[in-house]
Formats: sequence, C-alpha cells, structure tokens
Amino acid sequence: MVVLLFSPSLPFFGGEKKPDLHVYFNDTEAKLNAPALIFASIDEERPDKVYYRIAVNNETGEKCIMYWYYYTYQESNVAEHLMDLEPIYLYFSKDGKLLYAKYDAWHWTAGTAYNSTLTFLVDNGTHPVFLVDPVYHHYTVASEVVNATYNFSYAPLTDYQLEKFKSQKMYTGPYTIDVGQLLDTETIENPFKSFDDFWETESFYGLVLYLPIKLKILWLKYFGG
Repeated sequence: MVVLLFSPSLPFFGGEKKPDLHVYFNDTEAKLNAPALIFASIDEERPDKVYYRIAVNNETGEKCIMYWYYYTYQESNVAEHLMDLEPIYLYFSKDGKLLYAKYDAWHWTAGTAYNSTLTFLVDNGTHPVFLVDPVYHHYTVASEVVNATYNFSYAPLTDYQLEKFKSQKMYTGPYTIDVGQLLDTETIENPFKSFDDFWETESFYGLVLYLPIKLKILWLKYFGG
C-alpha cells in the first residue's frame, strides 16, 4: 500500500517536539542502503549528485537516512526548469531493519511505502527500488529490480550545502521559483516530524505555487481520473 496523502501516525513520530538528534555522514553506510532507481530509458537524465544526511533519534535509537537527488535540469513541455531536487527518506528501527520509506510521490508531496510493499535489490547492500518518472523525476514503488541502479555520485548534505540549496532558484518559463522559500527545511533538520509534503505548505509562497497541484491530487484521490 502506498499512501500519498494524510498518512497515519507512523512509528516513533509521536508529537511535534523535536527529538534529540545525532547527525553524521558516512559514504559507505549511505551507499549500502541507498535506493536503487529504474529509469524509463537509457537516455533518460540521471541525477548529477545524490546528497545524503543520516540522523539518529538519540531517545529511541531509530535512524533516518535522507537522500536528495539533484538534477541540473528538468525537461518538460509542461514544467521545464533549471535545477531539480527529488527526496527519498529511509527510516530504520533501532536494530537496523528498514521500516518504511517516505519519498516524493508527486511534486514534493510525500508518499509512504512500508517494508512489506517494497522490492529490494541485493547488491553490496540492500536497496529499495523506485521507478523514476521520466518527466518530473518523482517516484513510484517498483515491483521488479531489472535495470535498477544505485551507482551515482554521493556527497554529504551538510548545513553549508543545505544553505546553497536554499539560495538557488528554479527557472521555469517566465517564472523564478525561490527554493529557499519553497523547501520545508524542517523535514531535513527533523525528519522524524510528521509531514505530508517536502515543501513549505504554511507559507503564502508555497500555497500560491503548489495549491493547484494539491487540489488536483485531492481530486484524484477522492474522485478518480
């Protein structure tokens, strides 16, 4: 089961009080657990870099590994723009079992997939597999591992790199999108909080930009195609 909206209370989320977190970076650990992606064709654009951050809840021992896939360009007749960021978060129990993934299911709206619904590529680690949308780069959960790959360039998502993200702008048609105003950085600083979107839904900027998308998602959810 894949949950696109209004996901139920998830393990160890609890309230909104920020837990005591330990953040660190380990390339080997990030690659051993990294999602494996399937692209529609060999010509489909690959991410230029995968930025990761590992956060451990010191109060419970649970862990989240955040992966932000960075593209320099998104080519589309509908939403073409420079620079693109697409997240996948993996949540692990204290004993190291993958519990579930939260990922960009549609325009930074968070989908949730539990361990039992995921397909895994076992190759120098265990990698949950996702299909990449050939236009918008968001994800769906894969049911096979053919052509899945996790062989990308990985780099730590440090505070410095996060500030660089926030200072960037997406250029789409006649519009300029300020990433710093749109990105909900709290989902990075505290990935254990309960959230349905990776974008800043409480800001006027975010609501004006993404409200039409959210309304379309709700329509599809409750009324179908």
